[in-house]
Amino acid sequence: MNNTTLKAVDWSLAQVWNAVAMKPDRPLEKRNYVYASELGKPYYDRILKMNAVKFTTPPNDRSRRKFLAGNLFEYLVKQILISAGIYKRDEVKIDASPYPDTLDVHGRCDFSTVNGFIDQGEAVNNLAALALPEYLYEIGKKLIKSLEGVYLKEKILELKSVSTFAMDKVEKSKVAIPGHSLQAYHYQKNGKIPAEICYCCRDDMRMAEFGLDVRASEAIYRADLEKITYYYKKKKTPPREPLCLFDDTLGRFSKNFGIEYSVYLTHYGFKSPDEYRQAVSFIEKWNRALNRFVLAETGAKTPTGKPIIITSKNNDIKTEITKAGHDFKKIIALKIELGEIIEEEID
Repeated sequence: MNNTTLKAVDWSLAQVWNAVAMKPDRPLEKRNYVYASELGKPYYDRILKMNAVKFTTPPNDRSRRKFLAGNLFEYLVKQILISAGIYKRDEVKIDASPYPDTLDVHGRCDFSTVNGFIDQGEAVNNLAALALPEYLYEIGKKLIKSLEGVYLKEKILELKSVSTFAMDKVEKSKVAIPGHSLQAYHYQKNGKIPAEICYCCRDDMRMAEFGLDVRASEAIYRADLEKITYYYKKKKTPPREPLCLFDDTLGRFSKNFGIEYSVYLTHYGFKSPDEYRQAVSFIEKWNRALNRFVLAETGAKTPTGKPIIITSKNNDIKTEITKAGHDFKKIIALKIELGEIIEEEID
C-alpha cells in the first residue's frame, strides 16, 4: 500500500506513556510460600493472597504508574552500575527454606555487584555498548578509572524508589523501613552475600543506603515467618489492620499504608484510598492535640508569656486516642524525648 494514500492519525505521548504503565497484574494462584517482598507487611492481605482470594480493589492507574517509576529507577541504577564496572547480575533468584518449621520464602534481589578488582578493559567495553551520550560516557570512564586497583566487596543492592515523605523518614531515623530490611535480610541470609537497601527519592533524586542489623533482623524475620506459618497451617484469617498507627520515629500518628494500599480495601469498609484518607482525617487533629499536651507538660509559654493550658477539646481527643487502644502517657513521654514540636500543628 502506498503510504501517501494513508491518512495520518494524531497521537499523544501521554497516551503512550500511560498505556505502557498499565502492566497487567500477576495472576493469583494458591501458594504455600511467602514472597520476600511481603515480609513485614499486613498478615491479613498476605494470607488472602496466598489463598488466591480475588482482589476487591486492585492497583489503580496511579499505583501502576508508581510501579513504572520504580522500574525506570531500577533501569537507571543498572546503567550506572554498568558504567562504573560494578554491575554483576540483576534479578538474582533467591528461594530458600530458612527454618524447618516455617514456610519457604521466594524472592529475586535487584542487583549483585562484582567481587574483587574491576576488569578495566571489560568495563570500558560494556560502557561503550550502552551507547550513552558523550558526557555520560566520559563520566563512566572516569568512574571506572577511579576504581582501578580497588578491591571491592561483593554485595546485594535492593533498590527502593520512594516519596519525599518516606525519604525524610529514613534519613531521620537512619535505618531502613522494617519490611525492606526483612526483604534484604532474606537475600543476605540465604544468598550468603551482604545486602544493603538503597533509597532513591522520586522527587529530588536524593539517595540513602543502609546496611542491616543482623541480630535484630534474624529475630524479626523468624517471628514474621512463624506467625504467617501459623495462620496458613491453621487456616485462620489474621485480624485486620488498625485504622491508623503511631510512628515512634516521627512521634506522630499516621495513616496505615497497609490499609490505604490494600488490595482488599473494601474489607475495611472503603471503596477507594481517597475514601479511607477522608475517614482518617482526624489524625491531624490528634497530632495537634498531642503537641499541645507536650508543651503543657514541659511548661512552655504562649508568645505573650502565658502558660499553655489543656482545653476540654484536647481532653476529648485524649479520650479518643486512649479508646483506640494507644498508651497516651507513653506517647507523650516519647514525644518529649524526641523534643520536636511543630508550632503550626498546635491546636
